[in-house]
Amino acid sequence: MWSIALVLVLGAVITPSCGSGRALPATDGGAADGGAADGGATGGGGSCTAGGTGGTGGEPPLGDPFQTIEYVSATGPVPYASVTAIAAMAGGDVVVGGVFAGELDVDPGPGVDLRGVGASGNIGGAFVSRLRADGVVRWTRSFTVAGSLVRSVAGDASGAVIVSGALDGAVDPDDCEAPQTGQPPNVIKFSPEGKRLWSWTLGGAAGADARVTVAPDQKVVVYGTFAEPLDFDPGPAADIRTPNQSDGFIVELDGNGRMVRPARIFDGPINLVQIGADGTWYVAGMFLDGDDIDPGPGELRPTLPVSTFGGYILALNADGQLRWVGSYPQSVTITQLAIGADGIFVTGGFPGEADLDPGPGEDRRRAVDGTIASFWGRFLGALDLDGKHKWVRTWGASSSDGLGAEQVVLLADGSLVVCGDFLGTLVVDGQRFWQNPDSSLGSVFLIAFEPMGVTRWIRAFPEEGNSASCSGGFAQAFDGTLLVAGYATGPVTVPFSGTIDTPPGVSGYVARLSLPP
Repeated sequence: MWSIALVLVLGAVITPSCGSGRALPATDGGAADGGAADGGATGGGGSCTAGGTGGTGGEPPLGDPFQTIEYVSATGPVPYASVTAIAAMAGGDVVVGGVFAGELDVDPGPGVDLRGVGASGNIGGAFVSRLRADGVVRWTRSFTVAGSLVRSVAGDASGAVIVSGALDGAVDPDDCEAPQTGQPPNVIKFSPEGKRLWSWTLGGAAGADARVTVAPDQKVVVYGTFAEPLDFDPGPAADIRTPNQSDGFIVELDGNGRMVRPARIFDGPINLVQIGADGTWYVAGMFLDGDDIDPGPGELRPTLPVSTFGGYILALNADGQLRWVGSYPQSVTITQLAIGADGIFVTGGFPGEADLDPGPGEDRRRAVDGTIASFWGRFLGALDLDGKHKWVRTWGASSSDGLGAEQVVLLADGSLVVCGDFLGTLVVDGQRFWQNPDSSLGSVFLIAFEPMGVTRWIRAFPEEGNSASCSGGFAQAFDGTLLVAGYATGPVTVPFSGTIDTPPGVSGYVARLSLPP
């Protein structure tokens, strides 16, 4: 049912960084990571040093926060660059991950740091950079084997950076070698200064597509979907799990990259995992008729009366016990969650019409009231902390393209901002708000809502006839501004920010939004 690439039967592998294994001194507020025992990853001392641009010594004074930064591929038959992941760090730094074809200057400032030619001659690859708030690069790591990919990035309380994806072919000076299993790492933890502390490998398509988040207790949580038998044991033993069709997994790693407990397996794919400040786990995914979406010893099998799949949200205690579940049985896809002190906010999409109350009640909505059912719906729903439905807002677009990119940020005053992609016409509150001059080009929408769901303002870009996407991420920075990232084709003006000044072709960007009061 699910279109998932073949996953080989490969074991999860932890690879220590090269060097002597002595502890990395704590700098920039980062805690020291000591050596690990029992097959865990060792600390990041020894000969592993951060390559590329940046460094903590001799940096210029901090300037004003950047408004826009661009990544432009300079060579190759089809120059291409895209930001695929961002994370806002405490103190104002921003972590940016991306992919590119050709040769890419990974320094968005006046400096030049070209990446893209690996030892084997492959062109293009992936990169991760840590930037100061003013856009100055602290350090960059690049991966230049064909198929390299940065899927997600996250930061922990020590200032370390965790990256997930297919992270193969590191070519930075003095960087560590690839794991001896021959499989590229799927998760790497870097120190605040960019030293590789440890890497963890799952393998196959499941590993390349895995994402990471950091729990309040600083464990690294790896999650994703697998479609073929997979060994989740990083040691000499085996823990081979066989999915029903495409099943989700969650793996917890401690500060040294060791698995905390056996992998948790879920019927159906997992879209995202978020962990509240109180330790509650929120898991969103998809299910088929007959799937058991209780990951514990209990059983919970929602029915699908008409559609081929449904969406769900689970709330789990820290020990993995199910607290509550909400299900959307009519082809609803959940794309993002925002966790607040008084509730949970859910974004997603649905075709035509759906019940958007995930509990026993019903709140049926059409994508666009009073118009053709072929419009694709997007929604923002509010639940209380027990999963009970409070309210929902919907809007629509005349194409399904971009469905799944909706992301939401909860602001300090309780208002919310949603970002997403669409093609063609955007319809909000019954009004045709936007139509790209070329209906084949993608656009980005931004909608702000009051705490109870009343629309505050709506913006969309670009207006220049080029295209743009916010698929690279949407996050709140340390200073309260918002960061949006993805790709654009040609110059694009971003509302509340500035102009992404890129040449024709596909280029990556990060824009800082300074919202109106």
